[in-house]
Amino acid sequence: SKTPDIKVTSDMDWLIGRTRNYFERYGSLIKAPRKAGTYTESKLMFPKGTPTDEQKDAVLAALNNEISYIWGAPGTGKTKMVLAAAIMTLIKDGKNVLVMAPTNNAVENVMGAVMDVLAEEDPDGDIVDVSTEVLRVGTPSAPFVRKYECICEDRSIKSQINDLRNQVARMESLRAAFYFRNARKDLSVLKDLAGVRNRSEAEKKELMSQAGPYLSNLRLAFEKDPSVSRLIDGADEDNLRDVVDAMSKAIGWAVPSSARLEDVDPDALTKKIDEATRRISELTAMDTVVKSKTSRLLAMTPQTLMGRFSPVEDPDSGLSKLSVDHIFIDEVGYCNVLQALPLFAFDAPVTMLGDHMQLPPVCEIDDGLMIDANLAYLSGNENDACYALRFTFMWSQPAMFAERFLSGDVKKAMIDFNGKSNPPCLLTERRDLTESHRFGPNLGTILDECVYKNGVKGISESPLEIVCVDVRCPSRRERTNEAEAAAVVRYLKERPPGDSFAVLAPYKKQIKALWKLLPDFKDVIMNVHQSQGLEWDTVILSVCDNGAEIVTNSGNLLQFTSTVSSSMGARVINTAVSRAKKRLVLVCDRTFWTRKEGELIGRMAAEADVLLEWRG
Repeated sequence: SKTPDIKVTSDMDWLIGRTRNYFERYGSLIKAPRKAGTYTESKLMFPKGTPTDEQKDAVLAALNNEISYIWGAPGTGKTKMVLAAAIMTLIKDGKNVLVMAPTNNAVENVMGAVMDVLAEEDPDGDIVDVSTEVLRVGTPSAPFVRKYECICEDRSIKSQINDLRNQVARMESLRAAFYFRNARKDLSVLKDLAGVRNRSEAEKKELMSQAGPYLSNLRLAFEKDPSVSRLIDGADEDNLRDVVDAMSKAIGWAVPSSARLEDVDPDALTKKIDEATRRISELTAMDTVVKSKTSRLLAMTPQTLMGRFSPVEDPDSGLSKLSVDHIFIDEVGYCNVLQALPLFAFDAPVTMLGDHMQLPPVCEIDDGLMIDANLAYLSGNENDACYALRFTFMWSQPAMFAERFLSGDVKKAMIDFNGKSNPPCLLTERRDLTESHRFGPNLGTILDECVYKNGVKGISESPLEIVCVDVRCPSRRERTNEAEAAAVVRYLKERPPGDSFAVLAPYKKQIKALWKLLPDFKDVIMNVHQSQGLEWDTVILSVCDNGAEIVTNSGNLLQFTSTVSSSMGARVINTAVSRAKKRLVLVCDRTFWTRKEGELIGRMAAEADVLLEWRG
């Protein structure tokens, strides 16, 4: 029989709808923060090791400014030194901290680093009790749960609480039915006891002594009826008969004939009810809404925030109010400004950490269309077909440009986007971290000269290893480089990485060629844009471009690979380099690239630690 066709559709309307609703509801609250700290160096708490003057200055800038941006290449200590120190200092000072990152992977990367620092610096929980005061909101990955289960949100808690409450209700109903079965008999005995009037004081005391056990049984039977419970609690030797008459009228229902009460043990039921009630209390304390109000450190994505929390009390929204004293946005270069602006509704200082020389946020809308839409808006040409796409550039512009919108300079933000400008940093206090423990001196110098141009230095004693696989591909179709794809297969066969690895390429067509040759490795073969926010021990980069004349939509033969002729190329290749923690394998035409002056790929290929000449 014919296999049925299956169509998978990825619909992101919910993301747009959630963002739009949040702006409609709380957009009026979005503004530049009005308060900042007044910390001195003596109050800072740093992890073990000696912080550099740059790192100290960066922490002070983060804590003492309304908006700040800490820019640094990989290995400069943005997370494990600057962010960790700022978080520990704030929490020690009684502040509540919110850590944001654009994706779940990015959230787990930053929180994993922070948790490791806390485990080493605060093992006894003197600064923060990680089991009760740290919460990662959202759906965690299985590896993250295994390592940091105590801080992960358990979305099943509400269901568990509801199940336990239903169990308690059933047990209470069964116990009440058991007591009601004997209620009429108890009332009959009490009527007889209360029937004699004009008793002496001694007889009255004896009466209440005899009535006590029956009243206790009735109290259990009527524990869910406040009016009858009050009657029982008010019973004494003078009004006992009136109380009994009132209770007789209150029994308005009979025990269902289907109730099986012969084997009921009310004491055992009471014990189970108490245990379930205690468990409900424990789970309630773990519930996200409750824990978010007591946590000192929370972490989530902007989309999670907009779906769960509000900056003010707003019962009609279904969101919970969140109060924070400082907000940090990690991987800010990959977080779009549209997702970042809602964070400014919480009136808390915002510190951004990242690297704007890596790739900007991913957006399915073509950059050219967004640029044309911006030009139509800037010129006031409402009849332009692209005019309807005005403001869509905000999905692709990094969060470091938020200050343009906070000051009402939307047109300047458009001009920044069209011109691929660096962040303005007029309202934002920027600090640069330039000493990288990821790179050695040679690669540090190369990256600074080709990409950063702000004095980046490589100071690692165990620097990133660079392997160059020299491949020649005389003929190509479009962006595919079959010789490089075959070289990747050979490298994995002859030199299999013993640790985590990924195969990256700047173009989708090369990814498809690699998938065809390596179907078992599809999960770790992706274009550079998709790798943003992830890291591996080994990264294999198939460069693809080699100057061959091919048909391209852009007309640029080195669109995503040249760091000289393309600002996007610099970000693509720098992002790929930044994904590697231990080893970068460059698969390229070394001869072509080393002849091109000032190109990052050529400089790295020339300085490679290992050269494999596979130019067959």
